[in-house]
Amino acid sequence: MRTITVAGAYGVASDGTHFWATSQTNNQLFEFNEATGVQIGSAITVGSGPQAIADDGTNIWVANTGAGTVTEIPIATLTPVTLTLATSEAPRFIVSTGTQVWTAGFDAGFELSEISSGPVTVTSAATSIGTTTATLNGSVNANGISTTVSFCYATSSPTNCSGATTASGSPSSTSGSTATSETASITGLSAGTTYYYQEKTVNSAGTATYGSVLSFTTAATPTTTTNAASSVTASGAVLNGSVNANSDPSTAVTFCYATTSPTNCSGATSVSASPSTASGSSSTSESATLTGLKAGTTYYFQIKTVNSAGTATYGSVLSFTTTAIASTPTTGSVAVASSSSYSATLSSTGNTGAVTYTKTSGSSSVLVSTAGAITTTGTLAVGSYAVNGSSTDTNGGVGTWSFTL
Repeated sequence: MRTITVAGAYGVASDGTHFWATSQTNNQLFEFNEATGVQIGSAITVGSGPQAIADDGTNIWVANTGAGTVTEIPIATLTPVTLTLATSEAPRFIVSTGTQVWTAGFDAGFELSEISSGPVTVTSAATSIGTTTATLNGSVNANGISTTVSFCYATSSPTNCSGATTASGSPSSTSGSTATSETASITGLSAGTTYYYQEKTVNSAGTATYGSVLSFTTAATPTTTTNAASSVTASGAVLNGSVNANSDPSTAVTFCYATTSPTNCSGATSVSASPSTASGSSSTSESATLTGLKAGTTYYFQIKTVNSAGTATYGSVLSFTTTAIASTPTTGSVAVASSSSYSATLSSTGNTGAVTYTKTSGSSSVLVSTAGAITTTGTLAVGSYAVNGSSTDTNGGVGTWSFTL
């Protein structure tokens, strides 16, 4: 039989390799090697009047009868943390289940008190999930101990955050005895990817606890393709494209067009596509019918999609040219009287803009103005003059004309 002297010894506990003893004289806890009886390290100061001890393999728990408190001592760090009981009962007995700690006292009538072993850490569903961003959520009850909070996430399910990326919680620490909501906004994620995450807390005693592992999937980026325009006329065309929403539940689809090449539809006219939304994981054909275009003009266009997370993607820029319309001026004749001047007016059909008339042959005294009026610069003799010319409208259409004065 061996005898080990501890002044004011009261409580004792053993894990088979070490044993622990409290000293009410010094308000301390001592650790001994069970095989040799030699003290290990220095005594650890606990609360006033320490009595019973509990060892759950992770922490040593000491009931401090004189102070009405419990001291938690992580075996890994041996850094004591004092916990105040909700009841005024002075604890005399203590037991730990590994997840909960119970104390008992009988000063004012027998009472039990429950103490959580470390923070209560709960992982909640992620919100604000975008293509490359998300908000992680959870809650923490620090059980009255200063506790730091973080989240970890990875593309495979982590075990106690091992190998995962860490993001600080907001708030990053808490010390209350009620649940505190926690969040972490993360960025730089990959589109259409499943991520796994959990909340992690570490109290000032070094005790780490972890919430459950949950998952979320970022929104997919649609595959957006611009195809060649069809049914091109002088004043209209059909724009074409295709969209694969890549399982996004609702992707909005539009086209944009302009007479100069747009960058991501900036400054261009936007029109709804048909159909106006795409979903699923297969390609959907898209189109938009344009009217009221200008003949003989080159237009540039592209398809645009916006997924349910608000992320826009664009197809390549293509172009088409509407059909040009040639002018067909009306011919006619005007008799020239014995006068110093005369005038006649040409009209045109089929053009969509003003016509410029140019004389190509005939009397050198006959001029043709841009407004279509024919005038003289001097007196012409009575008779007939053949006048021939051409006209060009603003769309590039060219027509020829002739008549006799």
